[in-house]
Amino acid sequence: MVTDGTELAVQLKDMNFFDQSCFPWVDDYPADLSGLQAAMGRVHWAALAHSPWDHAGEPGFWRQLRANAIALREQSQRAILAVVGCNLFEWGTFLHSCGSIHALLADLIEAGFEVVNPVPTACRDMAAARLKNEFGRDITFSGGGADSRAILNHGTPAEVRGDVWERLAIFAPGGGFVFNTIHNILADVPPQNIVALFAAIEEYNSAGT
Repeated sequence: MVTDGTELAVQLKDMNFFDQSCFPWVDDYPADLSGLQAAMGRVHWAALAHSPWDHAGEPGFWRQLRANAIALREQSQRAILAVVGCNLFEWGTFLHSCGSIHALLADLIEAGFEVVNPVPTACRDMAAARLKNEFGRDITFSGGGADSRAILNHGTPAEVRGDVWERLAIFAPGGGFVFNTIHNILADVPPQNIVALFAAIEEYNSAGT
């Protein structure tokens, strides 16, 4: 994926999405941020992704958004999440941040963040039990419910079930957990493992654990 001669992202073999390959300020942040708009124009997520938020400046946008949210809440018992992710600037209802953010979590909580995603438990200092013990009372973890890097794609249905149950046993008690896989379910995940994942969640909930 190339714009003005710069490769912004690549689609790897058998993948159903593009992976960012251009990182304008990977070496350091400049003292002068006047070039921010141009830099963001070379970031895959900002340059090419479009969403309803593109119209946030239009008259009546926020009024209509509120009306839609209220209508959905009245018609459903499900939680409603507004996610604006993969940008430099995030909303305080929800932060998407891949990688190890353990060292930042206390400050993020103090700053008012309520939910973090995707909870990559294989990263440094991000073990599930450690996160739950240290921060589970103060922030909601949306993710970390299944290993999508090794088990969900390469394991057996029984291994998927065991992985999901183990993670639910850590994250679910006391609340503050929204089940989600660690990251995207990719094309190499067998359908039977996806079925096993949902079955494990239903079994855990039915057990009343």
